[in-house]
Amino acid sequence: MLIKSLPTSQGSKVYYFNIRNGDYFLIPQRLENFEKFLLIIRKNTKLNVDEISYLSPLWTYKLLTLISVSMIIGELFAFTS
Repeated sequence: MLIKSLPTSQGSKVYYFNIRNGDYFLIPQRLENFEKFLLIIRKNTKLNVDEISYLSPLWTYKLLTLISVSMIIGELFAFTS
């Protein structure tokens, strides 16, 4: 088993497990306990996971969720007034 990286159209990288039979499995990069996930991979596969990082920081998704909820609440107030 190997880990292969590929660039995204936005300029970051995604990582795949390359299994011996030629199958590729995407490594999730948007997990809350990402460091723990990488430790599990390292422990169970003995692969070097030092260069794998978040696709984007988790706080950005939390911020986008907060903004979206605020917009929905604003719409509800606008239509009920």
